[in-house]
Amino acid sequence: MPKNITILLVAVSFLISCKFDKQKENSKNTQKAESSVLSKIYSENLVQKDSLTNDFVQINFKESGFVEKMVYATQDNFTKEKIYPCAECFLRKEVAEALQKAKEKAEKQNLKIVIFDCYRPISLQKKMFDIVKNPDYVADPKKISKHNRGAAVDVSLANFEGKLLNMGTDFDDFSEAAHYANTAFKSEERKNRKILRDLMVESGFVPYDKEWWHFNFKNTDFPASDFVWKCK
Repeated sequence: MPKNITILLVAVSFLISCKFDKQKENSKNTQKAESSVLSKIYSENLVQKDSLTNDFVQINFKESGFVEKMVYATQDNFTKEKIYPCAECFLRKEVAEALQKAKEKAEKQNLKIVIFDCYRPISLQKKMFDIVKNPDYVADPKKISKHNRGAAVDVSLANFEGKLLNMGTDFDDFSEAAHYANTAFKSEERKNRKILRDLMVESGFVPYDKEWWHFNFKNTDFPASDFVWKCK
């Protein structure tokens, strides 16, 4: 092989190696920065990191009668990424009991409660916020979301066959169309939103006007958590 070609190949190999090392270094720096941010959040908010306390309960979708639509356990969500390891719903005991009341009220109207989201670990909250960066729709993890405390739910309604009622927009529609009071819809869609809101408010939840699906429990004085559940 000619000497000049050999020198060229060595130079190219060296440049590729340098680029790869730089990418590895950037990745390590990014991970270190993210770890630092999470550590700061943990220390400032007394976050429970390793396990859920015994005042958390798990919703059993197979036996409870709730409709499971945990979209963050799939790629069918606004991030287009699978955020949760699997579709599990954890809530504080008081919150779960209140949601059960809402379910019972819904069943008297031949309806079912659809669950989109429940408790959300802080590290996964950060992952979502890094994608959206709009605190109107995804809470800044530094400020802690009610979801991080197991004190909020994202829900909708379905008929007894499991078909979702028309609420005017899909879940996680980040536009004014998702605002509860938006009047640019048919009477049926506005009626469905009102039925959902009435059920949840009567059961002890507080609505969020910019998202027809989001409800905080009346008591949100719970510590935040970053426990990520394991899948069976």
